This record gives sequence, structure tokens and C-alpha cells, in this order.
Amino acid sequence: MTYGRRGTAKKGVNAATHTIIYSGNTPAPLSGEHLTRRPIRITPFGPQHKLDTASRLNYAKVYTIEFNIKVYFVGVIHDDSKDRLLKDFAEVQGLQLAPEYHSNNEPPSQPTHKMLDSAYQMASRKFFKKGRVFSTPHPEVAGPSTTESNEITLDPYHNKLHTKIRRFIVVRDMSSHCLCVPVNTYGGRENYTAKPQDQRQLFPAVGNWDKSRIAKKELPLVVEASGADVDYSLASVDFTRILTIKHYALVKKIGRIDKLGLPLLEECFRNALGMPLELDDTNVSQFWKQIFIILAIKLQFSALAQAADIVPQSQPLCLCSPQHTSSGMA
Repeated sequence: MTYGRRGTAKKGVNAATHTIIYSGNTPAPLSGEHLTRRPIRITPFGPQHKLDTASRLNYAKVYTIEFNIKVYFVGVIHDDSKDRLLKDFAEVQGLQLAPEYHSNNEPPSQPTHKMLDSAYQMASRKFFKKGRVFSTPHPEVAGPSTTESNEITLDPYHNKLHTKIRRFIVVRDMSSHCLCVPVNTYGGRENYTAKPQDQRQLFPAVGNWDKSRIAKKELPLVVEASGADVDYSLASVDFTRILTIKHYALVKKIGRIDKLGLPLLEECFRNALGMPLELDDTNVSQFWKQIFIILAIKLQFSALAQAADIVPQSQPLCLCSPQHTSSGMA
């Protein structure tokens, strides 16, 4: 709470039970504040969760939250502040900490969920252009061979979901979402479910890279994020699995497919779905030429028919040879 952005300087607030809680850089105490406890830092899950500089943590006020209450996660206490938080809370509440909480040891009971890296943020729509490569937490129904118990959760219908950080390549951007193909390593194992022609390898497009690799149906990846780890010997793109990623998903940029590789990306995407390639300039010219010829013939015939007044509007046109005509009149 901020106490009207006055912090503990507000009348009636006991500064001895409060401390600064912040995200980002440590803010200075407000005018009139006399705080003795060290600040507590949090790591927000997104820029929209940045704390106000007047935010204060009250160790004396405790709330009970039932597990069946719907909550919205905004962040997590930073590792540097966990021990301080526990010790100051115990002191204000008059509690004795258990031995395992002293020193810098971690509590014996760890949460089963993982905290998302702060680098994952909501991106603008311009981010999701064709060829963009990014990672995001993405759930899938767990298969029988899935063993990572800390990544398994149950949905309301008791289906097991396997949620992990997955990498994707944008192949289509829509109004509120984008269509993507996944980049997989399959845990270092060969994938026996996908056809070889539907899998494409990635290779690093660094410096004067070998352009002939595109002819070998390999996709050039330009890594733009520092520290991005891509195992090119295992990473392959599965074009048979088209997945929808919403624009509001928390994403982390990896890089992009080089512009020289975008035609191959489009070709692989369409081939996997059994779709014809888009018309190129030559095909477009031939297409419109045929359309114009057909229209010209129809217009010419219509003009001749009207001039000769041989085709009544209410009767169908019948083209007969002279022989058939004479026999029909006989």
C-alpha cells in the first residue's frame, strides 16, 4: 500500500513495522519518513506490474488467502530479499524462525511452479512479423512419455498439461494472434512421427554465410538476442504443427529467419498443408491475360448478338449446323 503516496509519513502509520517494497532501482524514503528496516525487492512478471515508489510493506498486517481464491500473479520476491523478508516478518510478529531458515539456506519445502524470466514481456503487434523467432511458455496435453513432474499441471477436466518454454517461428500474422510453427529438439531424440520432408533444419546466418544451404532446404536463423542458446545440431522446424499464439502472450525474442530464407519458409509451410504456392509475377500476368481474353470474347459476342438481334432475351442460344437446321424445318 502507498497510504495516499505519503508512505509511513501519513499520520497513524507505524514506521517500525513497515519497509519499502520496490521493483527496479531502490527508491529513497519519502519526505518525513523514518524507516529502519531494509527494503524488499520484487521481480515483476511484466512492465505493467512495476510498483509505485511510495509502495510500503506492512509486516504487522497479515491476511489469509484460501487456495480456492482466484488470484493474479504480479511478481516474486527477489532472491536477495527472501531471508530479509522472513527475518523481519518473524521479528515484528514475535515468531521464532526454524533452524533451516537461518543463514542463507533455502526453505526445505520448495514451490512446484517455476518463475518466469523477467525478459518475457508482452510485445507489440509489429513484433509478430513473418519469420520472427521467439520463445514463450506454452501448454500441451502431456504424452505418456512425459516425465518432468514439475512441468505437469491439471486442467479443470483433469487432463495433464505439460507446460514449458517452447520456441516458435511466425508464418502468418492475424488481427489478434499469429500462426506459428515450433522449433523442437525432441530432447535430443529423433522424431519418428513427422515425415522428413516436413522437418527443416536451422543454421546460423552469421557473417558471409553459405547461401547454398537454402537450396538444401535449410533455414537461416539470424540470432538477435544476446545469450540466446540454439542447438543447431538438434533444432528442427516441424511444419505439420501449426499453433496459435495470442499477441498478448509473454514472449522473449530470439531472432528472425533471414529475408533470403523467407520464400523457403513459405514454401515449406504451404507444402506441409497441401496448399499451392502463391502466384508469382509471371503466373499473375498469364492469369490476367487469360481473364482479359475471356472477357473480350464475351463482350464481342454480346455486341454482335445485339446488333443482329438474333438472340431473344427469353430464349437460350442454340448453335446448329446448316444441315441440322434444314432437317429441323422440313
